[in-house]
Amino acid sequence: MKVKDIILCDDIRTEDNKKLIFIGVYPAGDVIIMGKMPYVFPKLSFAIKIAAEKGEYEFYTSLKNPDQNKIIDTVSQKTVIEADKKEFLVMLSIVGLKIEKTGEYTFEIYEGKKLLEEYKFQVSHKP
Repeated sequence: MKVKDIILCDDIRTEDNKKLIFIGVYPAGDVIIMGKMPYVFPKLSFAIKIAAEKGEYEFYTSLKNPDQNKIIDTVSQKTVIEADKKEFLVMLSIVGLKIEKTGEYTFEIYEGKKLLEEYKFQVSHKP
């Protein structure tokens, strides 16, 4: 199992024809610039593309602040991979995320208790 890609954006929407719309995608390096601190994101979304073999998997995620303290811990999300599908997308949105300080944040993805990926992004302040 391997995380192939992660997209960080403001929102992810699905059209009636199952196409995805990524709104407010943060660029490579993922430097987020915001106004007044502390800042509350109305919504912050992660799209995680994972390659895996057929089977049932249980995913957890967490978000750590620059001090490496967990500020978000998600409940498990079960996913079943069918034989003809080698890649799948896990989408997670955090509503009302309060950011108290600037620095490097770490988004972690686990399958069971195994850490699959750490995704780091910078939060910068621009008054």
